[in-house]
Amino acid sequence: MNLKHGILTVLAAAVLIPVAAQEQVKAEIRKGSAYQPETYSMMLSLPVSNRHNTYKLFLGSKKPVGEKPPQTVCSVDNGKRASFTSLVNWLKIKVNGIDFSRLPIQKENVKLWQDGEKKGFEFALNFDGAKMLFRLYMRPDSGVLWGELLPALNTLEPVKTASISFTCLPSLLAMKDKKVLFNNVYHHEAKTPAKTYGQYPQGQAITAADTYFVFYDTQFDGSSDDKGIGPCMVIADTETMQNGKLHQPNAWTATVEYNLKPDFKIFKFGIWQKNSRISNADFFKLLETEKAAFTL
Repeated sequence: MNLKHGILTVLAAAVLIPVAAQEQVKAEIRKGSAYQPETYSMMLSLPVSNRHNTYKLFLGSKKPVGEKPPQTVCSVDNGKRASFTSLVNWLKIKVNGIDFSRLPIQKENVKLWQDGEKKGFEFALNFDGAKMLFRLYMRPDSGVLWGELLPALNTLEPVKTASISFTCLPSLLAMKDKKVLFNNVYHHEAKTPAKTYGQYPQGQAITAADTYFVFYDTQFDGSSDDKGIGPCMVIADTETMQNGKLHQPNAWTATVEYNLKPDFKIFKFGIWQKNSRISNADFFKLLETEKAAFTL
């Protein structure tokens, strides 16, 4: 190797290393914190990030209070207090009639998980013998928080019923005279590849063609600081779905619910939010130009 070739090789490596470092997904498990920490028996902070986005997950076990049983809390922080904010119960899982929030989860039930370039967390859940694995992770190419729910190999009971739902606060929690407005001031829509759903008092049936939902408000469209944070998104493998519903009344939150086939092998999904403002128009441009980043 001559001197010129050696210098070029070193320079090329110096250029490539920072790029590779940027592409990595970072995830860690550390001690968490919460309001009224004395009411928790366990608190974990679970940040996961890449160069595109950051998700600050929290998992906590609340102590029983009087006749109120222990409760498991899983939240996503968003500094703008919208999208999948800790103001809402963003995730609900129910297997064989047992709610995820009632499971006695301990620190040893949570571990770092990695599969190739995907990195995040795996939760071992036990729904009274129906053992499940639940994963939340990121990929280097995407700002989406991806997830999987699947029966564990050592499960003791079959899955008879299973459902998972996601709740978000699209764009903005409206206020007037320092009072929160929960109803009748919103103009929410939910766009899928198949159609656009408007607000409706009752649940609306969804189909397998609704492989993603973009939740947004046509008035609070994220185009300026006084018009909210902009859209958020749910992506799902609807082939695993037996049926589902969208709950989008004229209210502050919207929920999409998936009832899974009892013999499902794995349910894959993703959620997306931005920790800074993005307008409806800019997000839909991003969705069009970066399709692979929003694809399961």
